[in-house]
Amino acid sequence: MEKNRGLILLSAIIALVAVIAFVIWYFMAMQLPHPSEANREQLFRWLVLRDVSRQPKDVQVALVDRLEEELSKGINAADGVRSLTDAQRQLVQMNIDFLKHVWFKTRVAQYHKLAPAGRLGFLKEQLQTIANWSTVEITAPGSESGGNNTTQGFFNEIEAWIVEAEGQEKQQMNDAVRDGLICWLATQSLEEQTMEVRLDLALPITEYLDADSDVISSQTSLSTNEQKMLAANAELLLEAWLLHQADLYYEVDESKRDEFVNRQIERVTNWGVLEMLVQNGEQAGTSELSLQAGMLQLVSLVAKWIDRAQPQQQERLRKLFSRVQQQMLLRQFESLLPK
Repeated sequence: MEKNRGLILLSAIIALVAVIAFVIWYFMAMQLPHPSEANREQLFRWLVLRDVSRQPKDVQVALVDRLEEELSKGINAADGVRSLTDAQRQLVQMNIDFLKHVWFKTRVAQYHKLAPAGRLGFLKEQLQTIANWSTVEITAPGSESGGNNTTQGFFNEIEAWIVEAEGQEKQQMNDAVRDGLICWLATQSLEEQTMEVRLDLALPITEYLDADSDVISSQTSLSTNEQKMLAANAELLLEAWLLHQADLYYEVDESKRDEFVNRQIERVTNWGVLEMLVQNGEQAGTSELSLQAGMLQLVSLVAKWIDRAQPQQQERLRKLFSRVQQQMLLRQFESLLPK
């Protein structure tokens, strides 16, 4: 009997020690340092063990800052999630998606507090961050990464966040994205992009220009090379936009085509794109001379665009631009008449 009691007591002690050890291990595992003080392993545990949407704002921002720092060093999220369960993997992806939204809102607010002189450098840093964030994609074992689709997905998320925003925050988001897009066009060539991608970029840019025609001309902090890159990309985007207008022109009733053409002439003239085609990063003469020279340059470009367009679009673009030239000549003639 005494022996049995001893065995029972020993078993109870062992069980108690095991429970205490487990509690200590669990407590140590669940206790995480503030993200600003966390190393890479501890930062990853934040994503695996916590629902970051329930954390205070300062913790969320600190997580964004630390993740941005680690991403700039080339962290590979795929390496860390191989041993995770499906539930853990889903939580990590949910946390990453949430923190991307926090990053966007935080950086937009910071951008609008900067002096104009410091904004371009800040935007360049954020463009690199977008590329880094886009590498963080949590996939199931055996699945393939989305690659460039992840970057496009991030931009789609940004569009959705802007739609959800309201008031001043919405305006600040739109302004920051607009300026970021101009910065990107000044630093990344669109030469290798498809016509579909260029059109997807051109359409929102034309909306920005319709709302504020000084968007491009106000980018005075761009270097000469960046201005030349922006002008080269503007030429590619104008080609995509004009081909699209040719398709729209084809659908317009003949009685309304002059109205359609004049409306597009007004838009392009107000944008200042024709002057940019001439300047290409250089200072040109008067606005009137730049506009005339821009039209001559556009005539030359359209001839090239017609040659490389699809057969169906060649004829449409030819007819549209013929109508544009007619209306431009009519405008010049009317400007010579006494008022």
